[in-house]
Amino acid sequence: MKFPQTLLAFAAPLAIFALASCNGDEKTVIYSTSMYGDCNEENNGDIKYDASTGDYVLCNDSVWVFADLKFVPAEDSAISSSSNTKEKKSSSSSEKKVKSSSSKKAKSSSSESTTIESSSNDIKTSSAAESSDSKSSSSSSITTSSSAKSSSSSSEKKKKKNENKLPDLVFSDTVPYTGLPRIIIETLDNTPIADKVTDIPARLQVFGETEAETSVYDITIRGRGNLTWSYSKKPYTFNFSDKESLLGMPKAKKWLMIANFRDRTLIKNALSLEIARQFDYSWQSHGKYADVYLNKAFIGNYFICEKIQVQKNRLDLSDEGYLLEFDVNYDENYKFKSKYRQLPINIADPDPVTMSQFKYIQNYIDTLECILAHDKGCDTLDYNNYIDLKSFADYWLVQEISTNAEAVHPKSVYIYKDTDTKLMAGPAWDFDWGTYNPNKSGFIGKFPWVDSLLKRQDFIDVVKLEWKNNVNKLENLDKFIDSIADYTKMSNDENHKKWPVTVTKGVIGDERLELDEAMDMLRNTYRKRLVELGELIDAL
Repeated sequence: MKFPQTLLAFAAPLAIFALASCNGDEKTVIYSTSMYGDCNEENNGDIKYDASTGDYVLCNDSVWVFADLKFVPAEDSAISSSSNTKEKKSSSSSEKKVKSSSSKKAKSSSSESTTIESSSNDIKTSSAAESSDSKSSSSSSITTSSSAKSSSSSSEKKKKKNENKLPDLVFSDTVPYTGLPRIIIETLDNTPIADKVTDIPARLQVFGETEAETSVYDITIRGRGNLTWSYSKKPYTFNFSDKESLLGMPKAKKWLMIANFRDRTLIKNALSLEIARQFDYSWQSHGKYADVYLNKAFIGNYFICEKIQVQKNRLDLSDEGYLLEFDVNYDENYKFKSKYRQLPINIADPDPVTMSQFKYIQNYIDTLECILAHDKGCDTLDYNNYIDLKSFADYWLVQEISTNAEAVHPKSVYIYKDTDTKLMAGPAWDFDWGTYNPNKSGFIGKFPWVDSLLKRQDFIDVVKLEWKNNVNKLENLDKFIDSIADYTKMSNDENHKKWPVTVTKGVIGDERLELDEAMDMLRNTYRKRLVELGELIDAL
């Protein structure tokens, strides 16, 4: 796919040192190296395009200078200067010529060659097509003066290493650096992301404060979510072409951009996933915060998250394993409703599903419900053989701590089963609607089957044990809240300027608060909830 030629550009002011001189129609401006990177002997003669100004700059004797060049987009045309333009074409490739008073460095590619002339040396690099015809020389034919021949081997290695490197992506905006990574996404031809179905080709790159921290990756991106897609700040999902590590998280192709639009603090999802990790799940999704720019514009703070899926670096199940999602949206390719509860069960994995696989998992769940319903046809069966009590106790406690009612519908309730396991609850997911509500008290609700399980003493005993074993770790998460609140504060401020929380349904009272007030409300609600749950669990 073809993208516009771009180079990193900032709208925020950068230090520029200018020395202007007039020499005919030429003007030279000398820039600080912080804008364009190093300029030294190794890359003397390099030319870069500044997308913010439309100018070309040249590395000339350790400084970047305004080159007063015009970019000629035709593939067989030369880059020309106001003082001298030369063009040379061959049957197999084109050549570009640039003339200046300083020495220049030649660069070659498989499709075109570059001739760079100066008063001191003349370097000519033939195209790959031409070099393949010359068996008396190496892979390329180089005519050079003795001074050019003496260039260091490290310089040549650097040229080869950067030969196929894509130009850095652009983000021109007035948003200051907040301390978070910057993720820059540029869609093909700036195509808008208009729906949750169409995968838009794009490129992605991660930046720090001023420098790119990754190369440019090819991705596809589209919208995601159910109700959240209707909000002004949109959530997205994107896929790398190959498995890649992102922000320090393990390699994978599929990633989620959680918008957290209705969460004034932006950290409730992160806090909830951290709570879940205290209970020793076999795997729980991780996420990292980033400021995201789409087609140069700042679109807010996003929680870049691992997708819940079956694969080696995520939920690692065997080929015979199942990942199920209980969700009233009922939108997967393979799905069924349970026999006794009519619970909407989506088969997320495997996909596709064979008929025998489908019947097996459907019968397994219907049998569990039959036992829990005390149906006479199942009175000889033990539900302990079908369900892992510890995982269900842990999952229920995470929902209760966070006052999350989504599981009651149910929505976003994940349950899995491998060949050598019973039904396991988790991973935990989706905590941005009405969570950590100070107006709620008592047990919030019962996600699938917990109402029946709480009538059984063996399950209650497991709940009490899990609470006892983990409450100290949960109390220490105050430090986690403080740390992540500080880390995201500047980004939250910029996000709130662009996306003030405007929801009116399901509000909990922090939506219109200042950030510090909303964080205090979250801390206080969390502490009080732990105290209340301790009392409720003791009374079971």
